Amino acid sequence: VGSYRRAARARRSHLEPPARSIHNSARRLPTPFEQEAIVGVLSDMDAEIAALEQRLDKVRAVKQGMMQQLLTGRVRLVEPEVDATVQ
Repeated sequence: VGSYRRAARARRSHLEPPARSIHNSARRLPTPFEQEAIVGVLSDMDAEIAALEQRLDKVRAVKQGMMQQLLTGRVRLVEPEVDATVQ
């Protein structure tokens, strides 16, 4: 059990920076102007994602309707061949 804990601790230690370096590092926050620009970009992205999701829903509905018509036989993809000797 002890060796397992040592191995787990060793794996974590090389993945995580030391706590002291995080607390002592200098952090620069975006200016209010930059924050507003970031918010604007994220809002535009949210609107575009919502529009794409609506379009995807419409395409899925059309696909479902087409599949129903194909499965019921109302619509055929291949026209039946007409035999010239039958006429």
